[in-house]
Amino acid sequence: MALTTCGCSNDQRNALIGEGFTVMSDLLVIQAKDVAMMCTNLSRTPATRGGCKIGMVIIKKIEALISWCHDRAREGDTLDANEFTVANLEEYVAKAQLDDAGDSMNPEPPKDFKVLKWVSWAKKFETYLWQIKGKNQVPLVYVIRKNRDLNLPFNSEDERKVYAVNQVGTAFKIDNTRVWNELQTIMADTPAWTWISKFEGRKDGRAAMTALRDHYDGPGEVEKRISYAKRELETAHYRSEKVFTFEKYVTKLSEAFQILEENGIPKAEREKVDHLLEKMSVDNNEIVAAIANIRMTPQKRSNFLLAANELSEYIR
Repeated sequence: MALTTCGCSNDQRNALIGEGFTVMSDLLVIQAKDVAMMCTNLSRTPATRGGCKIGMVIIKKIEALISWCHDRAREGDTLDANEFTVANLEEYVAKAQLDDAGDSMNPEPPKDFKVLKWVSWAKKFETYLWQIKGKNQVPLVYVIRKNRDLNLPFNSEDERKVYAVNQVGTAFKIDNTRVWNELQTIMADTPAWTWISKFEGRKDGRAAMTALRDHYDGPGEVEKRISYAKRELETAHYRSEKVFTFEKYVTKLSEAFQILEENGIPKAEREKVDHLLEKMSVDNNEIVAAIANIRMTPQKRSNFLLAANELSEYIR
């Protein structure tokens, strides 16, 4: 039935079944990438010996069937030929085409880990793992997924798949080791190594990431980052380009505001602009006039980036 949905003729169905595929679960023995070679061999084999010509279109459809079977098995669903519909076929054919188009993508892992930038680094690392498929053919981020209520709706089908795949078995063990290798490379010469070195023996990426989250998302570390950001805001001043450039001043403020936001106490845009202006002590009349203009213009006073760009035009 499933092969018929793929458009196989009676001879083609018999040839494939003759390869040993008698029940749906037999399709799990091979991967989609194995289909082309199998069909090429069948096309070269005389009909008297069970061969049959199988063209490229049918090959692509059978590859889609194989992928569908592996996805179902990965999520613990039964393999029922009645459930492999034309809609499923079209979906998986289209998905294979998109996957082929994205094969050349070579994402770079986030580097230069800094304790104060933990929140943004963790997000970047998760994004990096989202771009890599593991042995389970789902984004590698499934290895370090956070616990969540599975009864709540998912944001996307990809997110659902990340939570549907089991964190057991040979494929998971390989993926878990890969995540460990990534963390080891990034964290080896940083303070974070203290918290994950104990997992080096068993190369447990999931346990290592959990340990990092437990430590750096803990109340003590959060308070340290907040205190640091507040000190940065308190000590940052702008007087002239000779003392401390405006670019460095704005960057320092921006980083402090980002740390506060990442750790649960974001500043409103107006607060940011007020802080930017209040910490500036200048004698230049043009800059003084620009500051006054920003204070009097609602749009500029409620947009930190806009205000900073406005001031930079007058600073030499």
